[in-house]
Amino acid sequence: MKKIIIMCLMLVIAAGAFAQSAPSAGLTDSDVTSFSKNYGSIKAELEKLGIDVQDTDSVADAKSAEAKVNSILNKNGISGSNPVAKLKAIAFGYAVEKFEATMAEDPQASKMLQSMGIDPIADVRKEVAPADCKVVKKHLNELQKAFDDDDFPATSSSDQSSSTDSYDMAALQQYQNMLSASDYENSDTKARKEVLKKYDVKKKFNVLKDNDGSEWIIIKSSDITFANSTEAEIYAENYVGVSGDWSLCSSCGYLGQHSDGKPFYTWGNDGILCYEKFPIDYDTCAPDRVIYDADVTPTMAKKAVLQLYKY
Repeated sequence: MKKIIIMCLMLVIAAGAFAQSAPSAGLTDSDVTSFSKNYGSIKAELEKLGIDVQDTDSVADAKSAEAKVNSILNKNGISGSNPVAKLKAIAFGYAVEKFEATMAEDPQASKMLQSMGIDPIADVRKEVAPADCKVVKKHLNELQKAFDDDDFPATSSSDQSSSTDSYDMAALQQYQNMLSASDYENSDTKARKEVLKKYDVKKKFNVLKDNDGSEWIIIKSSDITFANSTEAEIYAENYVGVSGDWSLCSSCGYLGQHSDGKPFYTWGNDGILCYEKFPIDYDTCAPDRVIYDADVTPTMAKKAVLQLYKY
């Protein structure tokens, strides 16, 4: 939402103070379509006035540019005597409607926010009339192409106080973090379900006991061939075939201490750890090389074992 919020900052500063409950700017379909089509030109011409939309300090120094901004906007298809108000309605309206669309696609995040009584864009809603939001919503896809919806601008200490009049940066950042956590959780849950469906975590394996009392399970590729280290790690974390708290060993492990000198390959955190030269350095258990997941082939996967150790 970087350009959205930068534009919001620019409009609030250039046009002066706005009422807490904004009246309709009379936004039309034509205004929104013209903005989307001419966004590049609008941005370039504002920069000629010394308004750098990537720099909030520069924007803060452009308070006297409203008349020229009006002219630029009229020329680029945003009609009427209040083009700055219309552009403000487009920017804030897009922030509101994009948020609503995102929530519709992520019910889990929506429920989370509702349960916490949080509306990250409450202050943004106050800056745009429902009638203008309705117009913006009809053109959400074309506005998406105009705005860069990636991240938040880096605000300096000098402009933080003015920016909070337009939106609550902390709340918006909290919302972004929640979505990121939710995306990660959804991805992690999906991967876990796929692994549990693909492999039998209840399968019995022999337990090996080391001289120091530690216990190991060595799952050979002939028993289970994992596609990557993520699968191996999820399997290890969910293994229940033998009682105990089992975990993936991302080092030379049991085989490193009982090798017959032949090369062996074991799953680590990021791929396959390859031990090919002997004797092994038991202090570091560093592999001779690592084949990262992106480079693991089915042939190589068939050579790797999964070493589980019990806490």
